[in-house]
Amino acid sequence: MTVTHTVRGCHANGGRILQRRKVPPGRLLPSYDGEVSADDTLEEALRAAVRDTWEALRNERPDDALYAFGLYVTRDVLFVGPTAGSEGGLASLETEGATADRWALSRSPLHLWGEDRFDRVQTVLAARPDPYELGEEEFAKEVAARLEACFRALKALDGEGLFGEGEDRHRIVVSVYSADTSDRQRLEHAARLNPPEALAALAPALHVREPTGAPRTLGDTPVLQVAALAARDGLLVAAGTSGELLGWSVDGESIENRFAMKDEDEHWAVAIGVTGAVLYGSTTGIRRRVLDQLELPEVLHEGAKVTQLVVAPDGSFLIADEAFERLLAITEERQLAWERKPGGRPLAIAHDGSSVAAAGKSQESICLLDPVTGTETAMIPAAHVSAAAFAPDGTTVATSGRQSVVLHDQTEGWAATAHWEVTSPANALAFSPSGEHLAAALGDGTLKVWNVASRETVLDVHGRQEALLAVTWLDDERVAAGGRDPDRGPPVYIWRLS
Repeated sequence: MTVTHTVRGCHANGGRILQRRKVPPGRLLPSYDGEVSADDTLEEALRAAVRDTWEALRNERPDDALYAFGLYVTRDVLFVGPTAGSEGGLASLETEGATADRWALSRSPLHLWGEDRFDRVQTVLAARPDPYELGEEEFAKEVAARLEACFRALKALDGEGLFGEGEDRHRIVVSVYSADTSDRQRLEHAARLNPPEALAALAPALHVREPTGAPRTLGDTPVLQVAALAARDGLLVAAGTSGELLGWSVDGESIENRFAMKDEDEHWAVAIGVTGAVLYGSTTGIRRRVLDQLELPEVLHEGAKVTQLVVAPDGSFLIADEAFERLLAITEERQLAWERKPGGRPLAIAHDGSSVAAAGKSQESICLLDPVTGTETAMIPAAHVSAAAFAPDGTTVATSGRQSVVLHDQTEGWAATAHWEVTSPANALAFSPSGEHLAAALGDGTLKVWNVASRETVLDVHGRQEALLAVTWLDDERVAAGGRDPDRGPPVYIWRLS
């Protein structure tokens, strides 16, 4: 359950070699493992506001059975307000036909009930250092101090018996409810403040995912979302949407950190060029970094929000520009070869550069294009395609729709020749180097690998990510994937088939 919310102008969503830097709004929340001292002024204001709100709520709604109460905070803790859930509130939502998720408190009728009682809290918060005017470590330290004050205030009030005693206390989960957080963190927050009897009502409703399939993990940099992966000639690269660019050297079983960098732009696409340089797409265009001059990015194209990127064997590249919904082909000399609309998902190129798979004119097909001219050479019937990939020999194209992954064979006029049902659309597809296997990174966080000839499922695993967005092969036995992880754990997982 991921919750985003905007209140009183505070948004809930929370290049150089990694170093201290300012963190723009909405960007990755850095981790902080140091000690945090209590802030008596903020804690005092929170205690007063929570006590006043609780007592007023109980006086005005004495018969409404509360099952949740606490503090709602934005990821940067620029805003703190009250939140609550009640059985009566759930019943009213169901009467109105809304989906009643008892732990999605931002949709509760009691969310921010009594918010005006927190004016002093907001005044105290506004008087503190602005996290976005601080360096990265100080940003994390300030946010952690604000969050810790919330826990201390609730714990102190609970110790006074404000939320009840015995059975009465066991019926309510008191916690700090954060925006855009994972079920794992939601359970960790509640465990700090509640007896086991109260947690017993919350834990079964949460999905705390543990990795399966004994994966190897890469990366020490906390990353919220890996949007793209690329592997070629002993180099593995991951691009993160908070500006991360991470690389590893792969030599057989040995995998070593090569670089960890961070830009101000969001990174949504990455590829490795024929010369080994790293190309990556961002909200402002395409840049290239040569491995022996990583700190000197070269601008290849500007004025495009690049969400898909593929590189041809001749050094040219194609990009999907989300800002203008177009597909652009750029020559190695950085000249525009051709432009085509529409230009979103999918985007894939044959290994020999002979064909490109791109979004069709409607949602019922994708097109195969001549990469030199942009001319349409074939149409593949496939509805609502979210991802595509060419087999190494170029005669098979895999596509993912809403409920299945499908193989299309050139010898059959690109008709569907095989399919696998999936629980969620794939955000990325990739054939193994030999073409023996097909991997799919699914939107529900699952990685599927199938044997193309036998149609058997050879791998069905997941990491801690709530969604997988990228997949690539290191060799015929190892597949790497990354995606969205609100807990900001290891950015890349690697599974072995055997």
